Amino acid sequence: MPRQGSANAPSSASLHARAWAQIYELIDLQLSPLGLRAIESLPLRLGDGVLDVGCGAGQTLLQLAERVGTGGRVIGVDVAPLLLEIAKRRIGSLGQVGLIEADAQ
Repeated sequence: MPRQGSANAPSSASLHARAWAQIYELIDLQLSPLGLRAIESLPLRLGDGVLDVGCGAGQTLLQLAERVGTGGRVIGVDVAPLLLEIAKRRIGSLGQVGLIEADAQ
């Protein structure tokens, strides 16, 4: 393992992201009902576009994609590449969903 402070040492943000990614899917399952209620309260129609800032592992992306249909567009933004990898696997071949790695600030 690289020494702290060496050029190859993982950053604290990277270590935090790895730890978060390991438990995020479990958290997603617990929070999914809340996210679904929030999504159901939105006046979304087929063909709409939605931006999910802080999409994490992408659970809500699937629900949003279902609401906007194949003619709509859902963009998920998150700062954590490991969470976006989980989201990418989750969305599979859904063509109306895109992912962007970026800080929302």
